Amino acid sequence: ILNSTESKSLPAVISDQCKRLLCRSQEWRSKAFFVIVVGPVKSGKSTFVNLLAHEKVSPTHFLECTVRPSIISRKSDESKDSLITPFLTEGDPSIEHVDTIIDYIKGLPYADLSNVKKEDPCVLNDVNLDKIHSALDLTGKSKIALTAITAKGGKFLQDDIYMIDMPGFDGVMANLNESFYKAIVDRADLVVFVQSSNSAINKISEDFCKMIMERNDSVPIYFVHNYFDSAYWHTKEERDRVTDGHIQKAMEFFNEHKFSVNSGDIFRINLGKVTDARDSSFMGDSTKFLSEYKDALMKEEECFVQLEHKLHEKLSSSQNKMRLLNCINRTIHETRILEAILSNRKDELTSKKEEYDSINGLFTELITATKLIEPSAIFNISDTLPQLITLLACIRQQYCDRSIGKEQKYNTNITREKARELIRNYRETTESFINNVFNTKAIQLGVPLKYNTSFIQNIPDELKKFNILYDTVSIEQEPIEINYIQINDVYDVDKNIPRLVFRTRKGAEVVELMADIENALFGLSIENPCGYIPLHFFENLKKEIEEWLSNISQKCRQATINKIEKAKTKALLDIIPNLTSHEKEMKQIDCLLKGIYEITNKINMR
Repeated sequence: ILNSTESKSLPAVISDQCKRLLCRSQEWRSKAFFVIVVGPVKSGKSTFVNLLAHEKVSPTHFLECTVRPSIISRKSDESKDSLITPFLTEGDPSIEHVDTIIDYIKGLPYADLSNVKKEDPCVLNDVNLDKIHSALDLTGKSKIALTAITAKGGKFLQDDIYMIDMPGFDGVMANLNESFYKAIVDRADLVVFVQSSNSAINKISEDFCKMIMERNDSVPIYFVHNYFDSAYWHTKEERDRVTDGHIQKAMEFFNEHKFSVNSGDIFRINLGKVTDARDSSFMGDSTKFLSEYKDALMKEEECFVQLEHKLHEKLSSSQNKMRLLNCINRTIHETRILEAILSNRKDELTSKKEEYDSINGLFTELITATKLIEPSAIFNISDTLPQLITLLACIRQQYCDRSIGKEQKYNTNITREKARELIRNYRETTESFINNVFNTKAIQLGVPLKYNTSFIQNIPDELKKFNILYDTVSIEQEPIEINYIQINDVYDVDKNIPRLVFRTRKGAEVVELMADIENALFGLSIENPCGYIPLHFFENLKKEIEEWLSNISQKCRQATINKIEKAKTKALLDIIPNLTSHEKEMKQIDCLLKGIYEITNKINMR
């Protein structure tokens, strides 16, 4: 999966952990063996490291000397200078930074130094050593994460052996939460615990042991007791008893913290004497050196040679086994971390998908529940028909009383004009009435409000947080044109009022013609109306208005559904931005978990 292009779609925490797991599982291919040297401040750690390196690789004086880890290895060519190579990071180094540096030193794949800067090496000497060790902060935000040092080495520091001189437990860099502590403890193949007669095993020592148990409980521990001959007036037996007591206390401490330190892994040495024995510069000066002290120094030097030889023999006989066991244990440890990350991520993705499906279902139900509002619920023109009939019933009588004299004579043209005027009254009365009761603008504004009121009542509690659902929808104006001119054509004036050549019509006869028009357009009576306007025009108008209202209702429903769909899209994208990628990641995680189960079962069987 990591080698495929699809790895880019995995969250960084998963792909990074996959890389860590691959690096740990392939550590066996690298013969590098990491020995970390730890202990309280002034216990003699750095002195011990210098003696094993056969060169000064760590400062030693009365101040705290080791303030950051140094990885010391044997130089490949003894004829060349020993070198110091700092590794820098922007800001405080993280576990990933330190892991990357260690992977790089071990020559493991996936060791990407893109976030770590490897400085040009400088010659190992006192000036450069003090300069780098004192440079806690560099210019800008850069900080030294680790330094790699090549040295002469001796019987112990052979090829593929790397010593790491760690800061003292109770010094300025004694914060065990520092990334380098955790990362280096994770990668240690062997821990050498240096303790002296005048440096106490304290609370921080205890916390370090807990860290070992939590992060690398299978790593073996060697114990070096650096004793001092300050009580020189005591007999050797008395001094040995004091040293034995110190070692016994240390063993009780380790046993209390469930560390098994074998008796063959306990060493006692006076590191100060060994250092003096190797410094021959003052031996010829009687003012600085007592000749009778030389035998004691040489004896202690011989003891250290034996200690170094014994360490070498122990590693030579068990190094491969320890490397393999450490590799397996770290692989299992990183596998469990990856499994936990994957399981948590799967739970998160599953939860998101369940939430996605739930919200999606609720929106779908809301769309289904968004029904068309029936036209009659919006506006029913039929309810206004009695009012129109009442108005129409008075028109003919009022017109005749006002405009036709019963005793007067009317020629055909005037009679026809009277008829057309009566018909116009019917039409205008009908048009005026309908325009008053049927306000298209108000209705078109009111329909969305009706939809919104009805819609809000259907919103489930889980969706009420989406404010967009409360927006009132808007629609384009739906035009409606009512044809009132057709009323004029119902009664054919010219046909029904024939021309009279030899006489005129009396007023009573004209009134009767007006009654014919009333019957044609309106009907018999208020109680039993008939005629074109109530029976045909009004019914056609009703159908036209219902169709118009239905179109408006359809538009409002669609606008409401569009609003729901918009809210749904935003809500679902907030939950899962890319459903395809989400499902692909789920498949990748299932594939990884399946692989983890298979690998774990194989390891357990073996």
